Amino acid sequence: MELPAAAEEIRTLYITGFPLDVKERELDLLFRKCPGYEGSSLRLTPRPVAFASFVDQASALAAMQDVQGVVFDRCVSGTELVVNLAKHNTKTRRPAAAAADGLGSSPEAKRQAVTHLPTFPAYVQSYPAAYAQTGFPVSSEAYYA
Repeated sequence: MELPAAAEEIRTLYITGFPLDVKERELDLLFRKCPGYEGSSLRLTPRPVAFASFVDQASALAAMQDVQGVVFDRCVSGTELVVNLAKHNTKTRRPAAAAADGLGSSPEAKRQAVTHLPTFPAYVQSYPAAYAQTGFPVSSEAYYA
């Protein structure tokens, strides 16, 4: 006799109450402060709905508590967010660059991946010397001297 498979832990939120002109960036900004946030997707139907994925159910429930009842747009009536656990987990989209280099899709993983500042080509580094020969001030301090 086989035992029934354990129910999958729901870690995706279903959010309604957005204005018609909501953008995916606004959705990301709403949740990126929440611990365990992985990503989100927006469905622009006549009444926009969104799904936000988290690393575990505890993170999803904490985010649900934080965002429940938030007035998303004070200028548009009826934009009080209603947040529930989704019926199923959604798959988080991974950007192609992240998939290629093995980085995770969470904002925290992307922050940790930045380890150095970009270097400039030699011709850009030689600009100050070129400007010095023309007599133009090279730094902003020269403007205020």
